[in-house]
Amino acid sequence: MTFETLDHWDNNRVVPIVIREEKQMIHKKGDEYFCFSVLVHGHGVFQINDSLLEIAAPAFFCLDNCKSIRMQSTKDAKFLSVYFSPTFLNVNMTPELLHSQQYENLFQRFHFCKLYPFLCQENSSCVLYPDENILEATIQKLVLCSEQLKVQFDFFWSCRARSYLMEVLAFLELMHQNYRIPKSLEVEENPLANSFPFILSYINSHLEKPLTLQSVCSIFGTNRTDLEKIFKDMLGMTFYQYVTNQRIQRATASLRFTELPLAEIAYQSGFSSTQNFCKFFKLKMNVSPNKYRKMQVQERITTMRTFRAKAPDGLVPYL
Repeated sequence: MTFETLDHWDNNRVVPIVIREEKQMIHKKGDEYFCFSVLVHGHGVFQINDSLLEIAAPAFFCLDNCKSIRMQSTKDAKFLSVYFSPTFLNVNMTPELLHSQQYENLFQRFHFCKLYPFLCQENSSCVLYPDENILEATIQKLVLCSEQLKVQFDFFWSCRARSYLMEVLAFLELMHQNYRIPKSLEVEENPLANSFPFILSYINSHLEKPLTLQSVCSIFGTNRTDLEKIFKDMLGMTFYQYVTNQRIQRATASLRFTELPLAEIAYQSGFSSTQNFCKFFKLKMNVSPNKYRKMQVQERITTMRTFRAKAPDGLVPYL
C-alpha cells in the first residue's frame, strides 16, 4: 500500500504522508513508512512484534519500520492515523540514517526530530497515554495537517502540513521524557508537585494561545506564589521564561525545516506579532530569525554533502 499525497501544484511531485480515519490500523515491519495512530475510541488487544498489549483509548501508537502491529481483538475501535516517511520531515531523515549510530550526533547538531518514541526498542514504550489537553491538541493539529494535504491552499501547503506534524511529534517527545522534569530532583512540599506534568501539558498544548500566570492559576486552582515556586524548583526558571522558551523552540523548528513566512511562524508559536517574535527570538538566540534560518539550512547542506561523500548510502542533502 502506498501512502503518498499528490502535489496539485506540481503533478510530478508526491509528498510521503497520508492521514486517515480508520477502524483497523495497518502497519508491517519492513515498510518504508512510520505510523503514528491515535486510538480515539474503544479498546483491544494488540500484538506489537512479539508483545501482547491490552490498550484502551485514548492512546498513541508510535511505530517505526522495524515494528509491526496486529489487532488480535478490538471493540468499537476508532483510529486517526498518520502514515509518513521520515523524509517528509527532512529529506536526510531516511530510515537507514535514523537507525544508524551517526543519527544522534546529527540530531544534536541539526535538531532533527528525535522520534525516540518510534525508535525505542521496548515494544510497550511505543504506546503513550495522553491526557485530555495533549489528546485534544494532537487531534486538532492532525485535522489541520490533513486539511493542508487535501486542499493545498497555496505554495506553502506542504511546509504548513510539516509544521503541524512537527508540533505533534514535539508533544510525543515531551510525554516520552515526562516533560523534561528532572527525576532525581527533590523539592520542598508543594501542593502542585503532582500536578506539574499536567500544567506543562496544558502550556505546551496551548502555546499558540494567550497564556498568563493568572489564567493558568485559575485553571489549576492555585495561586501565583505556588505556581512560580514550582517552576523555579522543578525547572530553574519562571513561568514566563518557560512559556517563551517553548514558543521559541517551536519557532526554531519551523525556521529550520519549513519555508513558512515569519508572520505565520510567529502566529503558530504564540507571539502577538512578527515584531514581537523577532524581538524575543533575537534576545534568546542572538541572531534574527531570517539569519538563523539561512545559517541552519546552509550548514546542513554543507555537512550532509560531506556525510554523504563519506557514507554513500542514498542520503540526499537538503537543497
